[in-house]
Amino acid sequence: MGKYTKYLEYLDDGKMRCLICQHTFSKQKDSCTTVLNYHFKKKHQKEWNDINGICDEEEVPAAKIPRTATNSSEDVRASKINRAIMQLVTGASLPLNFLEHPAWKNFCKVAIPKFQFNSLFPQSELQSLYAEYESKIRCDLSKVRHVSIGIDEWSDGIHLGVTVFYQEQNQWTHRVLGVVENSGEEFVGEKIEEILESFGLKDKICSVIIRGSKTASLDFPIFECLEDQLNLAINEGFDKLTTFQNVYDKIQNIVDKKEDTSEQNGVKIRWNTTHDLFERALQLREVINFLTEENIHKITSNDWDTAETVVSILQPIVDATILIQKSGMTNSAIIPLCKVLIRELNDMKEYQNSCEPIVKQIEVELEKYESNELLQFGMMLDVRFKDCFAEDEWKNKFSQFLSNACDDDEAYVEEVAVVKEDPFSRFINSQRIDVNKKKGNRKEQIRMELQKWFLDGTNMNENPIEWWARSTSKEAYPTLHRFHLNYLSAPAMGAITDNLSSTDLTVMSDNRKLLNSDDFSKFLFLQQNLRIMGYESQES
Repeated sequence: MGKYTKYLEYLDDGKMRCLICQHTFSKQKDSCTTVLNYHFKKKHQKEWNDINGICDEEEVPAAKIPRTATNSSEDVRASKINRAIMQLVTGASLPLNFLEHPAWKNFCKVAIPKFQFNSLFPQSELQSLYAEYESKIRCDLSKVRHVSIGIDEWSDGIHLGVTVFYQEQNQWTHRVLGVVENSGEEFVGEKIEEILESFGLKDKICSVIIRGSKTASLDFPIFECLEDQLNLAINEGFDKLTTFQNVYDKIQNIVDKKEDTSEQNGVKIRWNTTHDLFERALQLREVINFLTEENIHKITSNDWDTAETVVSILQPIVDATILIQKSGMTNSAIIPLCKVLIRELNDMKEYQNSCEPIVKQIEVELEKYESNELLQFGMMLDVRFKDCFAEDEWKNKFSQFLSNACDDDEAYVEEVAVVKEDPFSRFINSQRIDVNKKKGNRKEQIRMELQKWFLDGTNMNENPIEWWARSTSKEAYPTLHRFHLNYLSAPAMGAITDNLSSTDLTVMSDNRKLLNSDDFSKFLFLQQNLRIMGYESQES
C-alpha cells in the first residue's frame, strides 16, 4: 500500500482514513489494494493519475490538498470544523454566500481565531460531505434485499425527491437518494433511472409510490400515496362546508402560526393537522372565548358548531389510521382502510352533505387501488386482513400466481428470526395441520396452504413484517413466506421529503444561482438526509 501512504492515516484498530475526504476503510488484508484502487480512481482522479504516472490531458477540478501523514491535532480539529460548518449550511438551508458575510467572519475570528477558510472551502467540503453521506446510504442499502421507491413532488413545483423505503428492525426507514428537476417526463425518467442505477437498486425494487402528479414512467408496480388521496377527498368534502375556511382562518390567526403552515407555499393544509388544530381549539374553548371577546376574530357559537362538525367527520379517519399505524402502515392496509372509511362516513347521516363528496372521492381512488395486483396480494399476505377484504376473483388470481411461481419448486432459503414460544403456543401449533406432511402434488399442497392461511383467522394487533420474520410462521406457511417481502415492501403513505418553508424556498433560489445543477442537487441531497440521519461524527 506504499504508493497511497501519503494520502492515508493509519488508525489504531487497523483501519485507514483517507486524508482527502476523511472516508474510513475497513481493515484490509496485507498487500490488498483493491479497495484503495477503486476509491482513488472513483473519488480522487487527480491523485490517482499522479500515483500511476498518468498525465492529465485536461486540467481537472482542484481537489482538497492532502494533509501530511503526521496529521497533527490541529489538522484533525480543522477538518471537524470544516465538516460541521458545511453541515450547518446544508442542514439549516443557509445560503452558501453566508460564509462570506462579515458577521460570520467576525464570529469565526472570535470563536475560532486560528481557523482559516480555504478559498475552495464551499466546493471541496460540499463534495466531501456528500461523498460521506452517500457512502453511508450505499452501505445500508447493500444489506437490504427489498425496497420501494417514493417519487415526491415538492411544493416549489420545480423539484422531485427520490426516496427509498426499506425495513430496518421491522420499522420503516427512508433515505433521500436524490433530487431531480421536474423538466419533462423523459428527462425526469432518465434522471431517476440514473439515481436508481447508481445505488444498485433496480433489481431490489418492489414498488413505486407516487406523491403528487405522475411525471415519469417507470417499469415497476406503481400506486399513489394514500395520504395524498385522503387529503384530496377531505378537501372535496370541506368545500361543501361553506363556513369551514372562515373558521379555520380565525383559529389560525388566534394561534398565530399561519406563517409556519404549508398553505403559504400554495399547498392545502393536511387533514390530520386540521383535526389536531380544531380539536385543541375545542378543548380550550372557554379560554379562546375570553381572550377574543373584543377581537375582530371572535369565534361565534356557529363557528364552534362548525369546528365540532369538522372534528366529528375527521375522527373516524384519525381512529382508523392510528389503529393501522400501531401495527405497521404497510401498503397492504390501503384497500381495507379505504373500505372501512367509506362505511364509517356513510353511517354519519347528520353530516351527509360534507361526507358524501369525501366518500365519492375515496371510492374513485379505491377502484384504482383494487385493480393493483401489488396491493391485492399484499393485503392477502397481511395477517391482519388476509381474505376478509378480497373478492373471489383476486383470491383465485393469488392462488394461480402461487402455483405458477412455484412450478420449478426451487429450494428457497430466507433468514428468519428465532422466536421463543410459550407452552400454550407450542400446544396450539402442534394441533394445526402441517401442510408439508400432506400427500399430494406441489400445486395441491400450495392450495391447501393458502386455504389453511385464510381459515386460521386474522390478528389486528400483529405487525405483518414482524409476524413473517418468525421461524414458526415460515414453518407453517413456507410458500407464502417466500413471497411476503415482495408484496409487503412499501409504506401506505410516502414520506414528505421537502417540508419547505417560505425561507427555505428563498434560500433554494439563492443557492441555485451559486451552484451548477449537479452541485445544487448534492446540496439538496444533504439538506434532506441530514434531517433524517443526523449529524453524527465520521468516526461513529
